[in-house]
Amino acid sequence: MATTKLSPLSPVRPDDRRRAPAASVVLKVQDSTAAEAYEQYLRLPELSRVWKTACCPGWPDEGLVKPALQALEITFRFVSVALSDPRGYASRRELARRLESLTAREVEVVAALCEGDRGAPLAELSASEGVLPRERSASEVWQLPGSAAAVVCHASEASLLPRLAAWDKSETLAAKIKYAIESQMQGCAFSLGLGEPNLAGKPVLEYDRIVQPHELHALKPRVAPEPKTGYRNRENEALFTIHQILESWLCAASQLLTRLNSRIEAKDWEAAANDCWILERIWKLLADIEDLHLLMDPERGEGEDAGKIELLQAFQAVEAAVRRFFFAYRQVVAAVCGTAEASGNRALFAPAEGTDPLSQMFLEPPPLFRQGAAESLERPNTAARWVATCHGDDP
Repeated sequence: MATTKLSPLSPVRPDDRRRAPAASVVLKVQDSTAAEAYEQYLRLPELSRVWKTACCPGWPDEGLVKPALQALEITFRFVSVALSDPRGYASRRELARRLESLTAREVEVVAALCEGDRGAPLAELSASEGVLPRERSASEVWQLPGSAAAVVCHASEASLLPRLAAWDKSETLAAKIKYAIESQMQGCAFSLGLGEPNLAGKPVLEYDRIVQPHELHALKPRVAPEPKTGYRNRENEALFTIHQILESWLCAASQLLTRLNSRIEAKDWEAAANDCWILERIWKLLADIEDLHLLMDPERGEGEDAGKIELLQAFQAVEAAVRRFFFAYRQVVAAVCGTAEASGNRALFAPAEGTDPLSQMFLEPPPLFRQGAAESLERPNTAARWVATCHGDDP
């Protein structure tokens, strides 16, 4: 059996040792500048204040549930941005499908975070003679089965979801989101109060007080349409919104890790395991959010090439999905059967020229895997290049 020959390590010259600190300092400066530009572009300092502003001192999980709900609300804004895009080559149909799937996943995670939560601020349902209060015109009234009393439910007045339900382009998608909320929140002691049916007559969350939709939606891109041409950069709006959703879920994940650590230290193994499963769902959710970039295209034109552009985007999405499945499958095999079994593929030990093209394509990881963990700080630089591309500048 042939043995694999390892290449010797390159010797380190004395002058290389002297140059290394200077290079690392330059890299840190560049990363710091790019990170600052990324944060200012996304208005992260302002968004962070909305995440962390406490409004319910008696609610221990506010710092965890609040950014998750705010990510869901920003997704409603992205529905409006996507479906109002007038460009001929915009994949509105596919975007609607992906946003429906994304919001369903988000609601699923929110429901998992809210299960067993007894400290959330709730607006209790009240029985009345069917008369709506004047100060809350967005209330709902219905009659519970087997009861003569009419139930008054206060729904959110500031969320975008009720507005999307009243818009002809998004009413179908909004209805599906409402039914997803109704379905996923069945295991919780309350509902979200976003216009979902709430057939069980449960109390609803004080959504507007917690999420602060007005403050949240005020944090939009600062770029105004060009004064002469009136050009509006739709890709910039989409990119901005995608990354605000992503950062909000990263904030929620960070808070979940804090709770997970405290539960492990307290040896509450069952609750800690539950948090781990929720964390796994958030990672899958982050992948879905990243996949929204596949439907962005800031440089191609309109007209007769619209179908070709959509086909190219679909090809890229298929390739990304297949690559992800291939490497995820290897990780599952390694977790279940061990690393030796996962590495038992003959193609892994054969020279590249001796394998078929398909094996070469899958065995060569994407650039993200090749760069390694040491280059994970490149995320702000990547976002900065996207920003430059959307503004028409050279990356």
